Amino acid sequence: AARPAAEEPMRRDPEAGGSERVWVVDDEPAVRDWIVQALRTFGYSARGFDGGPELLGALERGGEYDVLICDLSMPGMDGLELYRRLRVRGFRRPVLFCSGYSARAGEVPVGRDVDFLQKPVPTRILAQRVRRLLNYIIPGHST
Repeated sequence: AARPAAEEPMRRDPEAGGSERVWVVDDEPAVRDWIVQALRTFGYSARGFDGGPELLGALERGGEYDVLICDLSMPGMDGLELYRRLRVRGFRRPVLFCSGYSARAGEVPVGRDVDFLQKPVPTRILAQRVRRLLNYIIPGHST
């Protein structure tokens, strides 16, 4: 099926689009699928995971990502625990945390390579934040 013409300019938007690999971890299938599809609209190669263990398994099998979008509140391993486990294993790729619970925003270690968005978030803002995080990557210095 052809994409609507309105999506074409968004994909070429240098402030929002790209072709990098974005992995999305969210335990809510509808939210996860929406984020994956939204990012693909902007040209990103997006892949969804239902939780931290699934993502860690993909990494152990040799998978790679350029930026991670992660829900904060998930059963079992929450987003911050996944973040800590990735850092301990040497992964330093940018992370964009998303949550519908603003009370958890203060727990996120926001910095150059870590950001936070309150759900729900407009598609363009999501893609712009991903692009901003990717623009901070220094070749040869990220794992």
